[in-house]
Amino acid sequence: MVKKMLVIGSLLLVSLSASAFELKVPKLGGDDKGAASGNIEADVADFVAKTAQMRDVAYASMTTIVAAYADETQLAKMKAEDEELNKKTDAKENGAAKTALIKTREAQLAELQKQKDIGEKTKALSAEKQQKVAKGLFSFGIAALSAPVLMDKGQKIVSSVSLTNVMKVLPVKDSLPMLADFVKYGSGTIGGFVKIVKGANIEVKAPAADSKPETNTKDMF
Repeated sequence: MVKKMLVIGSLLLVSLSASAFELKVPKLGGDDKGAASGNIEADVADFVAKTAQMRDVAYASMTTIVAAYADETQLAKMKAEDEELNKKTDAKENGAAKTALIKTREAQLAELQKQKDIGEKTKALSAEKQQKVAKGLFSFGIAALSAPVLMDKGQKIVSSVSLTNVMKVLPVKDSLPMLADFVKYGSGTIGGFVKIVKGANIEVKAPAADSKPETNTKDMF
């Protein structure tokens, strides 16, 4: 019951996110593409790899947006945080640190969104920064679009194993809350920012299932 509520809640959130981004939301459960293959190790490895990719997209896109509004002091702090992140060579440690920074960036975006003059600040950004913000929003839209599909696959992987194999799927189970956050951010803070940016007459493209991210960790600042 809890698992079903998690998936249903995520689908409701992605519907709200779709409204903000004008997304074409893929149907879940209609085919076997997201189902467990029967090879637990392969399923977990594939899920972990795709989740890591979405984490990278979310981090790069959110950091890019926040950096566009940051002053020199804030920018220096963000660069230092990114340098510390890159020093973490262990994949699990790096992933955990990146997830924490994504939460920080979301909180920073939420604070920016509360500013009464955020619309005017957006209009006053340089053309280059405006494009970076638009690309950041577009790229996060891809993560918001992909998250419920990955969650559906993750739930199937977790529910397909016996108690003797439960430890093998812990990386999948542990990633589900982060994916749920991506959906929530898409319908909340990021979705709100889409409206602000569009209100400043800046185009934000609507991502589709086959869209490619337009932000990366090498060009955030």
